Amino acid sequence: MPSSPSRIDALVQKRQMLDARIDRLKQREAASDRKARSRALLLLGVAVEKQIRQQPDSIESVRRLISQNLLPREQAAVLAFLSASTISRAATSP
Repeated sequence: MPSSPSRIDALVQKRQMLDARIDRLKQREAASDRKARSRALLLLGVAVEKQIRQQPDSIESVRRLISQNLLPREQAAVLAFLSASTISRAATSP
């Protein structure tokens, strides 16, 4: 018994709606994952900042990590922050 065109059209439309719903759910999940990663990276930065404040000698290790793992323009942004912040002053004070 062949399917009628209206039944096929209805199923195609339903599939399109489901595909759109799946895409929205995937986008929402990806956004949630990005948000969680950003928060984790922020907290990592806070931990590094606290480490530098508590142990100023550790700033050299941080600079080494930066130079080994970031692109030059990224290094410049981080090093500018370190130079301008109280972290740098804490690290250079006796």
